[in-house]
Amino acid sequence: MFRTFWIGILLTGLLIVPSIAQTPKTKPETIPMTQLVERFLQQPDYAADQTLTLNGKASHKKYAQKGKKIREVFYLLEDVENLKDESFRQYPLIALRGIQPTPVFLDPQTKVYADVQANVPVSPVDMAMLLRNLPAEVKQSNAVKLESVTIAGLKATHYRVAFPGEKAGLHFYVSDDPSGLLLKFESDPETGLQGSFVCSNISFEIPDEWFQIPSDYRKVELKTLMLDVKQKATR
Repeated sequence: MFRTFWIGILLTGLLIVPSIAQTPKTKPETIPMTQLVERFLQQPDYAADQTLTLNGKASHKKYAQKGKKIREVFYLLEDVENLKDESFRQYPLIALRGIQPTPVFLDPQTKVYADVQANVPVSPVDMAMLLRNLPAEVKQSNAVKLESVTIAGLKATHYRVAFPGEKAGLHFYVSDDPSGLLLKFESDPETGLQGSFVCSNISFEIPDEWFQIPSDYRKVELKTLMLDVKQKATR
């Protein structure tokens, strides 16, 4: 009786295991990469600290956007070696876009501002530019929807897109609500890119005055503003 019981259990297991093994795998959900990039370029209004790391070198900025207006506080001297004082490494400059036809640089330490030509890169961390310049073969691929995660207190979905014919890929973490906020990006080491991007301290309360030039700021030429920063901070 006892032996018959365990033989029955064993036979049942042998019958169940093959049926599980033969269960067809569900095909992962995918979306066109072009659609994902389009969502990135139409992100909701928000403010956040952003860190972009490329080949081991990190750049930081405080980013805010409201409608078509963008404010970026960045640290032009954070990687400079010959500084007079380490405090200059956190010397902030402010870039404003969308408040007039061309971008504007502001130096809050000296209370001056300068117009910037439209084709001049405004700050060292520009994910929109990087996303627009993704390789064509990546843009033409499909992004595979993976697991749900939580980043900076927001629920997000992990997407992965692989280079055609290769195992290496790029990973995008996109918020579910609000929809389309790029919270994190990283690349597999095999891509050779060694890059990552992450948002932290995210807020959705954005004051209008962030996008205004203070009335006590004096207008100067851009080269004057940049030269003054360089002479003041470097040996």
